Amino acid sequence: MSCPAPLQPSATLQAALRRAGPGQVVGLDGLDTNAGRRLNLAVADGGQYLLFSNDPENFTQPNRVLARDPALPQGDSRVFFHHRNGTGRDQRVVLVARGGPGGSWVAVRRRGLAGPWGDPLVVGRRTFYRWLSDNQSCPALRLAEGEAAVLDPPLASLVVAPGQTIGGIFDLGVFPGGPPEVAVVACDPEVPAERAYPSLLAHPRNGGEWVRGTAATCDRLLDTAPDGRHDPQYDTSWGVACYRVADGVEDPFLAVTDRLTPSGDLQPLAGNYGLLYRFHLWMTGSDGRAVALLVNPRGTDYGGAIKLAPGLDAGGDVYLPWAPDSLADPFQAVLAGRYLPGQGHGLWMQFMVPGGSNAPINLALVPYSPA
Repeated sequence: MSCPAPLQPSATLQAALRRAGPGQVVGLDGLDTNAGRRLNLAVADGGQYLLFSNDPENFTQPNRVLARDPALPQGDSRVFFHHRNGTGRDQRVVLVARGGPGGSWVAVRRRGLAGPWGDPLVVGRRTFYRWLSDNQSCPALRLAEGEAAVLDPPLASLVVAPGQTIGGIFDLGVFPGGPPEVAVVACDPEVPAERAYPSLLAHPRNGGEWVRGTAATCDRLLDTAPDGRHDPQYDTSWGVACYRVADGVEDPFLAVTDRLTPSGDLQPLAGNYGLLYRFHLWMTGSDGRAVALLVNPRGTDYGGAIKLAPGLDAGGDVYLPWAPDSLADPFQAVLAGRYLPGQGHGLWMQFMVPGGSNAPINLALVPYSPA
C-alpha cells in the first residue's frame, strides 16, 4: 500500500507567505493543517510547580482567596491567574506569600501583568507578551514564619472595576528555608491584603471547564532527537507538518490539585494555560525550499504571542496576530517567522496558550518556494 503524498501549500498560499510579515494573518487557501504530517518530538516536562488560578474566572464574592499552594518547594515555580471581577464593586487581585516553618525567602524572577481591561482575550495576550519581554528579577523577600506580605506591589496597586479582567504570570524563586505559602487573593481596595489574608475564606468554585490548583510542572520541552524513536529533524520534502498544542490527546493536559480546599480535587487543566512550551527543532531543506511557521487556531478565538530565534525574519517577541487582536477561522493562520534550512536555520521558540484564548492550536511548518 502506498503512503499518502505529502500535504503541500498552494501557489497562492506560497505567494502570501513571501509577502507577509511576522504577526500578519494569511488565508490558507483551503489547506487544512490537521491533514499534515504530525511531528514526532521528544517531550519532557520540566520546571517546578505551576499554581493556576481561574476557578472561578468570573469571581463574584469580594475578599476571598482565589487559589493557594500551602508549601511551594525550593526552586523555580510559576503563578498564572486570569480573573474577571464579577462582584459588582471594586476589587484588587493580589499575590500574597506567607513564611513557612523557620522562615522563607522568595523572589519574583519574571513577571507579565496586563489589565484591568474589559476584553479577557486582550488581557491574556498582553500578559504573555509582557512576560516574554521581561528580564528584571526582584530582590528576594525574607518572610518570618507566619508573616504574610505582598509579592508584587505594582499588581497590588491596581483597582479592578466591576466587569474588568486582570491577568498575571509570575515566575517565582524559592530559596533554602521553609517552603512559603503562596496565594492569589481578591480584596477591597482599602483592605491591606497581607493583614487580611490569614482570615479570608476560600472562594467557592464554579467547576465545569474552569479549574484552580497546582501542577507538578510549569515547562514542556519539545525537541527533534536522533534517537531512533523520534524525528531527528524536519525536512521540507515532508510537506506541511504540525504539532497540535493542548488538545489533551497528542499533547496531554496537565493535572492540577486544588490545595485551597480540603477535598484536594485532581483535575485536568484543559488548554494547558500557564505551561511554557520550549521547542528546539532541527530543520533541513533537501528540496531547497524555505519554511514558514504558522500558528493556526483550532479551538475558536486565539490571540497570543511567541518568542522566536531569528531566521529570514528578525525573530524575538511577536504578537500573534499584530492586528486584529485575535482570529478564529481554522482556514486562517498567523505567520510567526520564516527560515531557510539550507542556511543552517534551526527553530527555537517559546509559546504559551494565554488566558482568554481557546485551544487546541496547531503550530504548522509549511514549506514554500522563497522566490
